[in-house]
Amino acid sequence: MSDECVLEFIGILAAVNRCFTQTAASIRGMSVISSVSVLVIPVGMQSASEYADLGMVISLAVNAELRAPVDDNRKAIGVSLLLRRSSGVWIVEAELGWSGVAIGLDAFDSREERMGDWSELASKVPDLAEWLSARLESEVKRL
Repeated sequence: MSDECVLEFIGILAAVNRCFTQTAASIRGMSVISSVSVLVIPVGMQSASEYADLGMVISLAVNAELRAPVDDNRKAIGVSLLLRRSSGVWIVEAELGWSGVAIGLDAFDSREERMGDWSELASKVPDLAEWLSARLESEVKRL
């Protein structure tokens, strides 16, 4: 990977983090929310798999804990933007869902993009982050 690709990747992460941080600030003051976290979660699996080349994925997320949860599996609402490469194809998974005691993220809205090359990834990720942010704000306002 060239230096330019690495710098572009850091720029993508920074843009998504900025978008998600703004969303977190926007929903943090809402009465139904007790706390909000913005997370960057790099994962290196023990071995490569069909799911991810070299076993590497990275997820950026916003998790909003509810002040008065509906039930144990709806303690928080959040979004996740997961980046991975599988069999040479870049995949971006954008999910909005609930999290709780027995579940990780139970998505109720999602989008997935598959791209053959790095430059396509660079152009799609910020738009998906904006879509996730708008969806999360909309859902929190409906609570």
